[in-house]
Amino acid sequence: MVWVVYSNTSGQILCVSSDQELAQSNAPDDHSVMEFAGETASVADSKKVQNGVLVDDPDRVNEIETFAVRSKRNELLVEEVDVIAGNNIRWNALSDAQRTEWEQYRQALLDVPQQSGFPLNVTWPTKPS
Repeated sequence: MVWVVYSNTSGQILCVSSDQELAQSNAPDDHSVMEFAGETASVADSKKVQNGVLVDDPDRVNEIETFAVRSKRNELLVEEVDVIAGNNIRWNALSDAQRTEWEQYRQALLDVPQQSGFPLNVTWPTKPS
């Protein structure tokens, strides 16, 4: 069981605590405290309180997904592209056609945030073989 301190106007969660007294002492005047059984502290990440019910906060969900997709994209750039393109010996060992494939793959990764479904519906480019 956790206690959630939330804004009476926006429903945005200010904090989550397993201690009712602590939650109530941290609640500003324009905030309320509600008990939620079975929830963990992660409820503050993507939820809000609406009409006394804990619901997904679409703005926070979008922020979290944006961060996750950009992080994955950056990881792919570092772990897959940079080890090839950033290494002169490996890069020079590739044919012109292979270099073009890697350049296109890199650009496709960089363009992920411009996809129409970003961040919830992303099509990941295929890594060159």
